[in-house]
Amino acid sequence: MLVSCGLAGCFQVDQVITLLPDGSGTVEETFMVSCKIAESMAVFAGGISDQPGTADTEKPKKNGQSFFKDADIKKRAEGYGPGVKLVKMERIANKQFEGYKAVYSFRDINKLRLDQKNPGMPEQSGKESDAAPKGTEFVFTPGKTAKLLVKQQKKKVAAGEEASETAPLAKESGAEELAMVRQMFDGLRISTKLVIKGKVIDSNATHRTDSTITLAEIDFGKLLDKPELLAKIAAVQPGDQAAAMEMLTKFPGMKIDMNDELRVSFR
Repeated sequence: MLVSCGLAGCFQVDQVITLLPDGSGTVEETFMVSCKIAESMAVFAGGISDQPGTADTEKPKKNGQSFFKDADIKKRAEGYGPGVKLVKMERIANKQFEGYKAVYSFRDINKLRLDQKNPGMPEQSGKESDAAPKGTEFVFTPGKTAKLLVKQQKKKVAAGEEASETAPLAKESGAEELAMVRQMFDGLRISTKLVIKGKVIDSNATHRTDSTITLAEIDFGKLLDKPELLAKIAAVQPGDQAAAMEMLTKFPGMKIDMNDELRVSFR
């Protein structure tokens, strides 16, 4: 993976999935990472720029621009599913973050997958033979009125793993836990939207404006000055993504579609 879970609070991911009436479309992904983290990872790469035969676009640079390698960005297409290809890519940067904007194309949205580990992040396996779909699965039915079913699989704590009386869910979070949550979420922003190229006839989407449906829009920066909210996040049972998502829907500025199966009919 390009970014480990330990860097959760240091990246920003914005995705726009555009669906055409024939079931094909594109995924526009804007991936930004903290310049400080990019520079640290470039140093950690350890002297790649000094190796003979290394292409300029693959060499770590002092300003951290090499954190995202061309080959890695292209390979991310595999994580979205079979038949997905990189169409174009450009590098972007500002004072705090650097990264890229890439557009991937797909012929059949039925084969498109989004990873459940991190909303907005693609599955990294790139295998077509995975027995069970993970994360967000799309089921498209063409026709005069096309239909799209978005299955959002949210991981829940398995039976026997419920919190005990002494588990984090049942106790008040201390200053150390809150500080850790603050560090993890500082600067973290995730957004995933679905744009339908056509007129939406019917949909049960929680957040929709015309033909644009918001699957997730989370800006954790808005929570950093609200210790009471951070305390609730810190107390969620580890691994219970469903509970975490449900909790976030109650926070100001957070948009998450809670439908297990989101339906859209359009022409």
